Amino acid sequence: MKKRIILLIPLIMLIAVVSGFSQENITQLYDSAFKSHQRPPAAFQHDRHNEQAKIFDCGVCHHVYEKGKKVDGATSEDRKCSECHYKDDDMSLASAYHNRCKGCHSEKKAGPILCGECHKK
Repeated sequence: MKKRIILLIPLIMLIAVVSGFSQENITQLYDSAFKSHQRPPAAFQHDRHNEQAKIFDCGVCHHVYEKGKKVDGATSEDRKCSECHYKDDDMSLASAYHNRCKGCHSEKKAGPILCGECHKK
């Protein structure tokens, strides 16, 4: 019995180390404009996502609109989404994330769509 436990300890340590490194690059889409959360912030690996989705134009997600029209060539990656998407705006912050992310995933038939697939506990 003791030998089995001694043999299991390195295996458990290896699993713990590998698990720790595999989550190293996980980031979350967090905006302080959300005062309370029904679910945790969405897990999102920016570079991995863009490589897999073949997104090379930052303006696809970090867009700029003026007078209801998208401004070609303009990007907003230096700003928080909540600077344009207000809570009581036509396109609230939560709606903006959901429409942009889920809309693209549905259109491309790739990527998570269900709440728990992005908002992981």
